[in-house]
Amino acid sequence: MRYYPICLDVKNRRCVIVGGGEVSARKTACLLNYEANIVVISPQITKEINALVQGKKIEWIDRNYQGEDLKDAFFVVVATNDHELNKQISQEARDKGMLVNMVDSAEDSTCILPAVLSRGSLSIAVSTEGKSPALAKKIRDDLSVIFGREYIGFVELLGSLRQIIKTTFDSQTKRCIIWNKLLNSELLELLKKGRTDMIDTVLKRYGINRRKD
Repeated sequence: MRYYPICLDVKNRRCVIVGGGEVSARKTACLLNYEANIVVISPQITKEINALVQGKKIEWIDRNYQGEDLKDAFFVVVATNDHELNKQISQEARDKGMLVNMVDSAEDSTCILPAVLSRGSLSIAVSTEGKSPALAKKIRDDLSVIFGREYIGFVELLGSLRQIIKTTFDSQTKRCIIWNKLLNSELLELLKKGRTDMIDTVLKRYGINRRKD
């Protein structure tokens, strides 16, 4: 395996996208979900990118790429329709030690972007190391059937229980047993059915009280 999977914090980081076509629009929308500071550089942009510009959600530099555009960039996406230009920009970014994704060449990238299934704080990323993006997307879509939207609430619930379980049970072994029981309990099914009123009943069965008496 060539690529080491990692979750990257891009919130409030300068992310430069060179190119204004459909691929750039998809990359822009994805990065925006993670609160990145996005700068798109291109003399032409799609209507989707333009809508984000008009809404002041991203910055647009209306011209062709120039070398100084990479200054202070944390992450660079290269997505013009000129392969040789893409290679040039990617090389400049790599020479500066930057993270760069060249959309038409995994070999010229320092990182590649997986197909991601998001359920709130739960993210499931699928990668074929650039060999078959279509397969990665198919697997992601297949997983979306298994991991439904009830996982949004499930992850939040489990997160809220971490400190409670830590203070309630002083034995690490006991905590592991409790976590295993919770993960295999009916909590997920209750969330799927919208029966949040039953959650505390289940938790108390395992000695967990979310409310101070």
